[in-house]
Amino acid sequence: MSDFSLTAELSPAELLREQRESAIAAEVNSALGAQQPPDLSQLSVGDDETLGDLTSSITTADTAASSPPVSAPSSAAPSVVASSSASPAKRTKKSDAKEKLNFSSLEAFPTLGGASAKGASATSVWGSAASAQATKKEAVRAPLAARPSDVVDIFAVHIPAQFRSRSVFSEIVAKAKSIKGISSIESSTSALNGSTTFIIKGKAEAVALARRELVRGLTPKITEVIPVPNSVRPYIIGTGGRTLKAIQQKTSTKIQVQKRDETEYCKPEFDDEEETTDVTVEGDMDGVALAKVEILEIVAERTKSLTIRLPSIGTDFLPFLTTKTAELEEGKDVKVKVPAPFSSESQTGYVIVSGERSAVECTKTAIESLVEELRASYISASTTVLANRKQFVGGSKNLQEIFDKTGCVVKIGSEDKVDIFGPPDAIGNAIALIAEKANSFVIDNLVISKAYGKNLPHAIALSKFFASTQKLASIEAESNVQIKLVPDTSEEVKYDIYAQSDLDVKKARKLIIDLVNSVPPLRVAYWSNSDPLLHRFLQRSAAKHTQKIRGQFGVIAIIPESTGDILLIFEGKDDDFGPEESEVRQSLEKALAYFDSLKLTFSGMASKTLTVPAKQHKFIIGPKRSTINALSGPDSAVEILLGENKDYPGSSEDSVTILGPAAEVDAVATKIQTIVEEASTQEILNSFTVTFSFPQKFSRQLIGRGGSNISKYRDELGVKIDLDDSGNVTVKGIKNNVLEAQKRIAALASRLEDEVVLRITVSNEHHSALIGHKGKFVRRLEERYDVRVNFPRSSDGDNLDVGDKESSEFMPRSKDEIVIRGPSKGAAKARDELLDLYKYEAENGFSDNISVPRAALARIIGRGGELINETMAETKAKIDINHEGGDIGNIVITGTKDAVKKAKAKIEEIVAEVESFASEVIDVAKKYHRALIGPKGATLKQIVLIAGGSTDDDSNQRRVVKFPSASSSDTKIVVQGNKNIVAKVIAEIERRVAEFESMIEAEVEVELEKHRFLIGPSGSVKKSIESDYGVQLTVPPQGTTKEIKIVGKEEAVAKAKAKIIEITSKKANGRKSKSATPQPEEKSIDESPATE
Repeated sequence: MSDFSLTAELSPAELLREQRESAIAAEVNSALGAQQPPDLSQLSVGDDETLGDLTSSITTADTAASSPPVSAPSSAAPSVVASSSASPAKRTKKSDAKEKLNFSSLEAFPTLGGASAKGASATSVWGSAASAQATKKEAVRAPLAARPSDVVDIFAVHIPAQFRSRSVFSEIVAKAKSIKGISSIESSTSALNGSTTFIIKGKAEAVALARRELVRGLTPKITEVIPVPNSVRPYIIGTGGRTLKAIQQKTSTKIQVQKRDETEYCKPEFDDEEETTDVTVEGDMDGVALAKVEILEIVAERTKSLTIRLPSIGTDFLPFLTTKTAELEEGKDVKVKVPAPFSSESQTGYVIVSGERSAVECTKTAIESLVEELRASYISASTTVLANRKQFVGGSKNLQEIFDKTGCVVKIGSEDKVDIFGPPDAIGNAIALIAEKANSFVIDNLVISKAYGKNLPHAIALSKFFASTQKLASIEAESNVQIKLVPDTSEEVKYDIYAQSDLDVKKARKLIIDLVNSVPPLRVAYWSNSDPLLHRFLQRSAAKHTQKIRGQFGVIAIIPESTGDILLIFEGKDDDFGPEESEVRQSLEKALAYFDSLKLTFSGMASKTLTVPAKQHKFIIGPKRSTINALSGPDSAVEILLGENKDYPGSSEDSVTILGPAAEVDAVATKIQTIVEEASTQEILNSFTVTFSFPQKFSRQLIGRGGSNISKYRDELGVKIDLDDSGNVTVKGIKNNVLEAQKRIAALASRLEDEVVLRITVSNEHHSALIGHKGKFVRRLEERYDVRVNFPRSSDGDNLDVGDKESSEFMPRSKDEIVIRGPSKGAAKARDELLDLYKYEAENGFSDNISVPRAALARIIGRGGELINETMAETKAKIDINHEGGDIGNIVITGTKDAVKKAKAKIEEIVAEVESFASEVIDVAKKYHRALIGPKGATLKQIVLIAGGSTDDDSNQRRVVKFPSASSSDTKIVVQGNKNIVAKVIAEIERRVAEFESMIEAEVEVELEKHRFLIGPSGSVKKSIESDYGVQLTVPPQGTTKEIKIVGKEEAVAKAKAKIIEITSKKANGRKSKSATPQPEEKSIDESPATE
């Protein structure tokens, strides 16, 4: 036996390939089951000679000149192939150190099912397609060469006792040798472990066949279970089982794929949630190994992509990951989806990574590393924010802004606590920004339960009404505020108002008060109900009933979630003026009567529970809920609940609860039992067929535009419907569904038979009034009477598509024609209502347009619309104001001729006032202001009256002449109003001021005890002196000073002084004197009290 050594100088790429192939070999060998490698050093003499012959033919020269390696065919099991993977050009001969070929080396001679090679890395059993392909084609290479045209396969097996007899053994070996292309087959049995080693030489395909023959004949059957993803199961089986049959024929194995539940399998969104299916392979060792390789190759091909979740990522880290998404995805076939930070999604969602398998694993590691780095370098802190201000910090928008500006994540904690997570040097900035946001809003509250004599039940009803109708949302938008109902207040109903300015809060507060005042207790009623079955029915059909009573009675109904009173609130119809109290009561009574009629209709409500195995509930539901729709359609009073329900103690997953009128409940229960029984006995549910006639003239309506109507029946009921040219309808499907379809189609025929087309002529100029704003009036007619009303599409009556005969039948033929189509009674009522409305419009349809200055609009409208509403109430005219910018506004007045005339005159009067309006400012010394106002405004009133102004209302005087406050140092007096009156008021004020400036002041000393003689009873003497002499007399407070002050013209002051001396002298001499006519007393200009 020759000693020799082969070395290979490999490039880095080739070295990497060799390492990968070693790993693949290790995986396959591990999968095939660990066995002891053959110990060829223990072969017998004869066998050594055989091996000697084999190895002596391998020389250095042969190796250098050998052709490219020849591998076993893809069907061969992993084996030692007589070729080397190193290129001849890369090989060098060692001249000094020679190594003996080690026949015990597992690396040189790996056995079938040998242990994993040292250093091989373990990989997933659902590995890449490349790994599976490499495993299949070339599991192990050994540095052993043969003749260029031959291959050598060396493998070892443990032969059971039953196959060791000479006759059986010889027969199987002889059969293998007889295969065309086999040069020789040699074998020997190890004395150490009892394994038998075979050496097969020959053509590659022949060697593979011989090996299969030996292994199949000399080894026992083994069984291996391979778990595969459920989603790959169909691909392993193949169409009609073709793929599975091919694998079985190729590997001589028997393969069984685990059966799955009858329900259709749906691959989960995430691969880490997917269940597995067991594939059981039975056969010899080589066959099982080959089958496994084939199966895993299919798995690898079908699981190239991977989608996983990372549930361990806390919400604190999501905003940071969002900023790193592009970086994580860059250069890789991977997609990273991070739940939106600071949203509900971030609380329940996961970080999702999808893409190519290895890229996903790499990205997962990168994300986990990033999170650990953040956790180690960032810190947590907290601050305090009052509970009622936390909302200004919270919310996705605010939290995102704080993160963008500071790089910190903020979480709203319990009570007054706010948690912060971020870089240590940014925590302070985050706390400052939180404080700024928390204090950025003005907060006020409004207790609406104080209204209407502290009527708490009414306030609670109003809060439900506001929540149901979104009334407060419009106030929020108009006032730029937030309005929230304060929870857990059993003794009051309170709303908090938040805004960034006091003005917005005050505006919203005023609007809420107006809203509360618009719904007095008179407009509220309650309908009591304690029947839970009836309540469930009302909840199911809530939209239908609430729309009906709102359209007919102008009443809003609010149905609670649980059994209890239904709240009814009269709101009126959109086109109504303010209603009378009797009208409100009548509307509420009609709404109550409506619900009473429902209660009477369903007084026989009952429930029934059937026990049907949960797995059979699908028969009750039917395809696309078709069966359950047939049993309890939208117009049915019956409700069907499947499975356990908290409202019905004792129910279980097998329960079927039926609610509704007793008779219908029993009927539906019987139908359900029949359906389940038929399905359970595997009867053909879709074979029931019914054929009936349908009026051929209505075929178009049955089919619908583009087949929409007939498709609706098919989808809802899961039936097949055919309509022939003779008008015969054939319905096929589940019996119950077929009968329901027949019932609905027959009802359609009856309705169409009763359908009429009515045409009325109304002048085109009135059509817009009949249609209403955005079609409001005509839509109400269509809903109320189940009709279709068509108006001309243009004033020329150009409506029709020439090719659409069906449309032409129901469209107007002239610009003045209106077409009504629907049930005869409903169409007649719609026609009469349209004609009544037209008559009203013809009588009250006078209109006039007025253009007014923009400055006059506010005066015309008044505060909160007070003046315009007053004008409409007085004149009975409707006034619409259109102002889209500019200096001119347009006002449209409609109503009767007289009403329009009156309203126009009133508006023109206001416009004239605005146009003649003037505002002037005069400067008057502060010391004269009180004198100009006079006691209780008497002087001011006299001034306005002299100028020709009105003095009926004190507030009107104050509007004409405005004095600065007494505490102000301002001397400016504002005079505004009609320009003529303003001029006269200013002239009068200037005259009086000039008069004041010509006055003098004198003093006369009077004993203190005599002051009372100058005042007189109720000030009569003082008033008399002031009136007679035109002066102001100031008597000091009792017991202070003797000096009496007199202010007026010089001559008048002298006379008044003499009179005072006369009065006090007479009293001093004890003489009685007849009192002259009481003379009023005037006060000092500077000290005279006045009431503004």
